[in-house]
Amino acid sequence: MKKRQILYNPSLSVKDNAKINNVSEATIRLYIKNNNIDRRYDEKLVKLKAIQKLKDKQPNITVPELQRKLGLSYNTITKYLNNNIETKKIEKKISAFDLSKADNIIKSVSDSTNEILLSIMSLYNNNEPIECDLTYSKGVFWEKIQSPKFKFDKFPIDENVRPLSETEKLPDNSFTSIIFDLPFLVKDEKSAKSSLISQRFDSFRTIEELYHVNSEMLALSYRLLKDKGLLVIKTMDIYHNGRQYWVSDYIIAKAIETGFVLIDKFILVSQSKLLSPSGRVQHCARKWHSYFLVYRKK
Repeated sequence: MKKRQILYNPSLSVKDNAKINNVSEATIRLYIKNNNIDRRYDEKLVKLKAIQKLKDKQPNITVPELQRKLGLSYNTITKYLNNNIETKKIEKKISAFDLSKADNIIKSVSDSTNEILLSIMSLYNNNEPIECDLTYSKGVFWEKIQSPKFKFDKFPIDENVRPLSETEKLPDNSFTSIIFDLPFLVKDEKSAKSSLISQRFDSFRTIEELYHVNSEMLALSYRLLKDKGLLVIKTMDIYHNGRQYWVSDYIIAKAIETGFVLIDKFILVSQSKLLSPSGRVQHCARKWHSYFLVYRKK
């Protein structure tokens, strides 16, 4: 089993890890076994971290208040507060919290969309799935992980996906998290019909249209997101008609102007690329990566 197929979060239960990875609980248990993870030790650390976090925020919090907020028993909390609980892991096993091991660290670069999306959910969305996808298309993002509850697309191809135009009727502050992934290709009508890539992916007709639609989607996302809501955008820079366009820079600047705060940036490295059959002379570095930009609504 390739480790990148599962993004295991020790803070979650086996059931929740299975849910967010869109696999069975048996698969998660097999992952824990194959990676020699001491699950019991990590479960104790989760409780200890939760207690310490609340105590740091509210130094005078009482044990009954900790009980109510954490759902733990009185005896369990007092044991942890008095350091009277065994938190030593089994010899030769590992803790999934151990950041000295590279496999346990959430990294800014990956060749897996699933890994990046799950990392974003883990770090910035309380381990919850993204709530709304405004450009769902065929749902390629979500083939191996839990898909958003609300799905929209300009041209829906599935009965469970609603037309993007319906978002106009939605009230402000509707969602806690949103993602969109607009086309990055620019092709005129003639080129679009003959381009192998454009036959696989939608494209814009002009650079101006590409920028305009990105601006519109930023404004729509801002309106639909709740305060401190999460926005994830997948984008990439392009080379078009002998000129480079730094689309990611435009989106970063426009998002900040709209009212978002950039809180993280992930780089998705392509495993392969469709190449032009014409064999034309190369004028710049081939774009072999794209970005997942992570924003918080002010």
